[in-house]
Amino acid sequence: TDTTSGHGTHVAGIAAGNGFFNGAYDGAAPGAKIVSVRVCLFVSGCTAHALIEGMIFAIKVAKVDVVNMSIGGLPALNDGNNPRAIIYNELIQKRGVQMFISAGNSGSGINTVGDPSVATKVMSVGAYWSKPTVLANYGNVAVSDEALHDFSSRGPREDGFTKPQMVAPGSAVSSVPQWQPQNFQCVAYVCPFGYAMFNGTSMAAPQATGGAALLLSAAKQRDVPHKPAQLRQAIMSSARFIPGYKAHEQGPGLFRVSEAWDLLSSSEDGIKTVEISSAVPTNTVLSGFLATPGIGTGIYEREGITASQSKTRTYTFTRTSGGQGTYNLSFLGDTGAFTASASTLTLKKGVPATLDVTFNGQVPGVYSALLRLDDPKTVGIDYQILNTVVVNNPLSAATIYTQTVAGSAKRFETNEPKIFFGIPSGTTAVQFTVTRTNGGRIAFTCIDPRGIPLSTTGATPCGSGFFGPTGLPSRTSTVANPRAGVWEITARASRAAALLVSTFTVTVTAFRASFTPASWTNTPTTVGVTATQSFTITNEFAAGTIGTTGSTFASTRTLTPTITVAGGPQVRTFTVPAGTTSLTVGITQGSDPAADLDLYVFRCAPSCVLQGSGTGSTATETVTIASPAPGTWLSLVDPFDIPAGSTTYGYTDTFTNPAFGAITASSGFALRASGSTFTVLASGTAASNPGPGRFLRGSVNARLGSAAGAILGSARVEFLGITP
Repeated sequence: TDTTSGHGTHVAGIAAGNGFFNGAYDGAAPGAKIVSVRVCLFVSGCTAHALIEGMIFAIKVAKVDVVNMSIGGLPALNDGNNPRAIIYNELIQKRGVQMFISAGNSGSGINTVGDPSVATKVMSVGAYWSKPTVLANYGNVAVSDEALHDFSSRGPREDGFTKPQMVAPGSAVSSVPQWQPQNFQCVAYVCPFGYAMFNGTSMAAPQATGGAALLLSAAKQRDVPHKPAQLRQAIMSSARFIPGYKAHEQGPGLFRVSEAWDLLSSSEDGIKTVEISSAVPTNTVLSGFLATPGIGTGIYEREGITASQSKTRTYTFTRTSGGQGTYNLSFLGDTGAFTASASTLTLKKGVPATLDVTFNGQVPGVYSALLRLDDPKTVGIDYQILNTVVVNNPLSAATIYTQTVAGSAKRFETNEPKIFFGIPSGTTAVQFTVTRTNGGRIAFTCIDPRGIPLSTTGATPCGSGFFGPTGLPSRTSTVANPRAGVWEITARASRAAALLVSTFTVTVTAFRASFTPASWTNTPTTVGVTATQSFTITNEFAAGTIGTTGSTFASTRTLTPTITVAGGPQVRTFTVPAGTTSLTVGITQGSDPAADLDLYVFRCAPSCVLQGSGTGSTATETVTIASPAPGTWLSLVDPFDIPAGSTTYGYTDTFTNPAFGAITASSGFALRASGSTFTVLASGTAASNPGPGRFLRGSVNARLGSAAGAILGSARVEFLGITP
């Protein structure tokens, strides 16, 4: 990636730089030999194939001692159960080379830790700062003496496993290529040619990798055993827990090289490690997609817990190596929120043992603690597993579907307390409003129940860049059809905020409206003749300014065909008229729920060129194209995999065009109380015939705030039997 960003050279300098600034400074392991493996394209992006083959080359062919990877991304299901993660685990276990990988920069919400750092035996590294570093690298004075960077991805892994497993400094002045145009900068001062200040977990990972290189170098020189499991145990057992931050954010805490060496070298025979597995029920929106549905490795309760609720989960621990051991049990982190049913646990190889852990959280927020299994006869902590529980602020009838929570953030840090809202099933729009309550400067991000931060820009933003202390005191985002479950709102204070602490409130409101009747079918239909229908709209959730609108008609064709693998793809053509504003082609799951169908949409003018595709792992796919060019279009449904041999499925192609006419339904916008009803008389006129086998489809919509606002509910309208 150094052709454009200098990232690789910067990372290498952090890990192994020697004699920076005319000999004044070094990297973490000065003079270490570097093997560089390119796994990313020269333009943008890194391929899974290269990320696998590159690590195999580095470990098996180049025979490196330790691996740094400052690359990663955030999938919705970050459970470490994928081929790349399995291969990394095997490389570490069988080839004896530990990998250190950046945790990701998708924080500060929970469950944002990135892949491939989520691989079980990989050391996932979060980003830390100290007050002197903030002053030196940014020219700002922090409030806290030390903290985590607001961008640093947090755990747990989707199955509750401990990620990240450490934190390390995540801001550094380091090397950049001298042959590149010098477009890089330092913040607090002007960097000399060949240097730049970058920050990220990409910078934390090489700090940790360099620290590990020092340990390995010393271990080789003194014949100290240093297998990856021994190295991991020494580092995690000697880390320093950062006060003010929770276990899911930092794992055991800050990597300390000297203390890790003391443990690693404390026995002539080396640290005795043992393989222990854990299994416990989890409760997240993605629990059903774990390797064993609903069962994780650590407690991760995100859904359904509100204030003052107690929850007990039963762990099953199994020792898979060695003989027998008795372990002292303790918690690190929110110790008052978790209680174990015993103080010790005896594990015999291959014999499962159970332990109850009870959570009791009095107020909304996130609680986390490492459950530590420590055999006093061995060096270090033998097993550490993360427990994370979210207590949410529910949006329900009892709260009239709205809640407001106050928070604050120190300069250069993220909000306390952590803020979570339970969005009920059936919500058609949710509104997030963050309001400054002092002269601070903040930014906020919406994070959905899967741990995925939503973009703060684009067509449907949710969040904001920094705002304040002047200008509007609040920012509002509205999300249509939000995923039901527990959402998190994270806020962070600018490093340049005038106030040491920025304060704010977050108000979240859920909306939903229903129609009676739920649909309107008009048949037969005569072109140019107006038909009418009265609707009653019920505002089911929060109060809001709500009104109704109609829509333009769309020419629609619906089919329920049968497809087989032997029969091959099914092709359908249709003609899109000039003036069409939107084209949508969709397929839906049919008689075989395990079927996987793929959808491709082409424009043929005259040769067919692919315009969009849906290639997910189910038979439900949708392709939407704005302002499609007029002419002949083609859809292709490919029977990628049909276990039953054949399946029926739903097929629709529809294109919206003013030439087909419209539905009008204007009730006016007014404040509607929760539970209130109002009526509207809708009228529809077919302006032209959509053609053989097709009909006109539209809708009457309840909207929030204005005619362009989020749709809170709709009644489907279909005009059939159109003549002439």
